[in-house]
Amino acid sequence: MSSDGLDELVASAERGDTTAVNTLLDRVRPAVMRTCARFLEVPEDVEDAAQEALLRIADTLPTRPREESFRGWMYALVVNVARQRFRLLHRAEITGTPPEDHLVDPRRTSVIAGSRLDLLGALERLHTRQPLLAEALVYRDVCKLGYAEIADLLNVPQTTVKSRIHDARRHMRAELGAG
Repeated sequence: MSSDGLDELVASAERGDTTAVNTLLDRVRPAVMRTCARFLEVPEDVEDAAQEALLRIADTLPTRPREESFRGWMYALVVNVARQRFRLLHRAEITGTPPEDHLVDPRRTSVIAGSRLDLLGALERLHTRQPLLAEALVYRDVCKLGYAEIADLLNVPQTTVKSRIHDARRHMRAELGAG
């Protein structure tokens, strides 16, 4: 997602310009879809989560903390929506009770889904104990952002970003019993 004109577009959208809001949502939709797809396997679930994330972006944009970059705020929101959707679907598989208006898809039931849930649980615990480490790790490994971009989002040097990601991965390996 290029930043060309993004700040001006966000500012207009935050002031309530409906055209700017729609343009902004169109512009961020591919990044939102990619991020949701990193958590969810079934295209319909990706689309549902992305749509919910886009609605939340539009609804909460006017109250976004100004000290946060738009991109950082957006990625945090999208990751939370995708994680919530994944948990909802996983709970439905375990209990056999599908979410409202949703059929349980056998393609979701797999060892990979269990591994993903373990990974998300470990990430959530890391976020509780070390939020700065978790934030850097999510931007790098989930959102696939570069070190320079993460440094800009977090307003820290690249060396700090690399250190946080290294430490976060070490914590995750220990949490998952992989080293």
